[in-house]
Amino acid sequence: MKKTIVVTGASKGIGLEIVRFLVAQGHIVYALSRDIEALEASEKLHPISLDLTDEELLIKFAEQLNSDQISIDALINNAGSLINQSFSTTTKNDFEAIYRVNVFGLASITRLLLPLISSKGHVVNISSMGGIGGSAKFPGLSAYSSSKGAVNILTELLAEEYKETGPFFNGL
Repeated sequence: MKKTIVVTGASKGIGLEIVRFLVAQGHIVYALSRDIEALEASEKLHPISLDLTDEELLIKFAEQLNSDQISIDALINNAGSLINQSFSTTTKNDFEAIYRVNVFGLASITRLLLPLISSKGHVVNISSMGGIGGSAKFPGLSAYSSSKGAVNILTELLAEEYKETGPFFNGL
């Protein structure tokens, strides 16, 4: 059965492979990324150049989908930003830049698309083992890993908040 899926961070790495897999399965994919050069538009693939830290662009994207009467079956929040440097040299601006993408951007796109996501739909937030308590931690990833910890807690809270009405929320 053909589904409509939105994937953030879709132009490289895991996001690009997710997009390729979903398109090969016959799904319609809205692939969001700041750089969409690696994504070739087709009947099933709709690359959208979008920066998750730009709330105005996120609102326009959600409004366009709504205007086009697009119903979303799944949102895969894959976009992420990473900085690898010692905590003592990581500035407040560095932390804010990471959190703007990994936490606030994820929360904004989810909130804006929520009215378009089927009640039986899914939101999958891609996280990291660095954001899970009790797992191995690596020096230099204080901003990144702590942001992924925030994503994990947010995912748990949304799963609880929407457990009766949907959509379903999971972290990976």
